[in-house]
Amino acid sequence: MRKIILAWKLAKSFALKEKKHFIIPVIAIGIGFAGLIVIISVIHGFDALLLDSLTGFFPHLLVDSTSKPVEDLEGISRVFRMELSEGILSFNKDFKGVIIYGADDEGIDFFTRFVLSGTSPKRDEILIGKALSESLELEPGDMVQITQGILSPLFSRKVKVSGILKTGVYQFDSNICIVNSEDNSGFWAIYLHDPRQAKKVKERLSGEISGNIYTWTELNEGFAKAVKVDELFALIITVFVVLLSGFGVMNAILYSVLTRRHEIGILSSLGLSPGYIAFVFWMQAIIVCIVGLLVGTVTGGISLFFISRVKVPLPEDVFYTTFLPVKVSLADFLIALAFELLLITIFSLFPSRHAGKIDPMEVLKYE
Repeated sequence: MRKIILAWKLAKSFALKEKKHFIIPVIAIGIGFAGLIVIISVIHGFDALLLDSLTGFFPHLLVDSTSKPVEDLEGISRVFRMELSEGILSFNKDFKGVIIYGADDEGIDFFTRFVLSGTSPKRDEILIGKALSESLELEPGDMVQITQGILSPLFSRKVKVSGILKTGVYQFDSNICIVNSEDNSGFWAIYLHDPRQAKKVKERLSGEISGNIYTWTELNEGFAKAVKVDELFALIITVFVVLLSGFGVMNAILYSVLTRRHEIGILSSLGLSPGYIAFVFWMQAIIVCIVGLLVGTVTGGISLFFISRVKVPLPEDVFYTTFLPVKVSLADFLIALAFELLLITIFSLFPSRHAGKIDPMEVLKYE
């Protein structure tokens, strides 16, 4: 224990003796770790917002079957009929291609939660996405022409815009229309308590009903891939930030070793072993690392608080959200912290071992 306390005092003295070469690596680690926390939180914020918005609106399972799935199956929260078709929505001289959701009364009741203004659609009425209403300059009460059956005989009719909905996903809000339909054709839309269990529920349903079953990840493959790409970017950024911090600490400790050859020679002549001297400089690296991580944690926390409060605006048609989202995860923070400590410890081994190999006779021969 005495040796550890002595090593701590020596490491602390070496680290603070030349504040310039202590502060610079601390700032480097602090900025790097703060940036790492912010980047990971923003990326996970985008992923969480996308998944919550997507799975909150889009059915978790679509079943192409004449028989209704069992509603009391574990994990299922709601089942209703839904017809999906493509069409064209026109108003005055403007028109736009749309996806039309035809839902029964139970389905309309479910979609009511997304209504931003106006009311749910009744017969000969239509509910449209917010971005779609803005592009065609529509408001509740306007009469529009809806044409369905692009790949089959055309069917066109005049309908009234009952309301505007917002799902939180721009790709939906820009082309979604919902109509009240009692047609018994189409799919069975299934919503689950936990959308992540869609694949397991699909496997259970496959043995009970005939027909094709599609999960929300299969029908929104682009969104699912976007989440995986975000996770890959987060990993790549983490690795490069930690490597940068590691090189910064290695250079600082190596400089400390090279400028303290005289002190190292004296310590060796007093009987301290090369391994113990290496341990002293390794502990110096740990001190620099811990202080830098504390600075980074505080700076990153303040930055995340500022971002979440200010609501940094974003172009919705590009990022499917109007503000920069943030999701702070304790698990991600601890993993990043442990990873950074591990790599910095490894990077500090080289200069620390170099300190232990210095020959005291060569350093002190002119003393």
